[in-house]
Amino acid sequence: MKILIVDDEFASRMQLQKLMESIGNYESVENGEDALKIAMSNNPPDLILLDIDMPGIDGYEVCGKLKAEQHTKNIPVIFITANTEIEYITRGFQLGAIDYITKPFNSEEVKARVRTHWTLEKMRVDLQKQNIVLENQVKEIQEKTEQLRQKDLQLIEMDRIAGIGSLAAGIAHEINNPLSFVKSSIGFFKKSLEKTLGAIKYWKDKPIPESLLNEYNDHLQQINFDHIDSSLEKK
Repeated sequence: MKILIVDDEFASRMQLQKLMESIGNYESVENGEDALKIAMSNNPPDLILLDIDMPGIDGYEVCGKLKAEQHTKNIPVIFITANTEIEYITRGFQLGAIDYITKPFNSEEVKARVRTHWTLEKMRVDLQKQNIVLENQVKEIQEKTEQLRQKDLQLIEMDRIAGIGSLAAGIAHEINNPLSFVKSSIGFFKKSLEKTLGAIKYWKDKPIPESLLNEYNDHLQQINFDHIDSSLEKK
């Protein structure tokens, strides 16, 4: 834990340094300008003990600038000041401070409040990390759910195409059977007609023998047109 002590009074600053030795690492400065430089550096403090009445930039302005920056707005700020009037205290909380300790302060009280707020800050950071993990898990679940949905859609489309193929094959089968029968019957009928026309041509000026007429009649009897019609109706 790194604590930044900001106080222009030497005695108060030395006392706070001694108290923070038992809690964590610390760094101390005597003005607001140096406090902002450290807070906005690449190695910012984890908590700031900030005096209000200082020359130059006072504690209120320091706190306001810290809370206005994205990378420093979450640093806990505890005001330490001799001002006990309610408007001073209220203004400090409005600027974003998490606590307010008045001078002269009690050593054990200061250490207890610093430990408490540091614990709360660690809990906040841990909760934030857990939220990030949960958000990533939710995002991963959503992505997997979408992948499964897309696979389901693909399977449905494949089943639909397969169904259309089966239906087409069935229709083709139902059509081909009667067509094949009709084709064979027409072929047989054609041969019979060709044979008859040949006989008529041959017997053009002669009486057609009865035996030939009986043979032609037998050919006609072999062509079952009623069977063709019933086959087509069934299909």
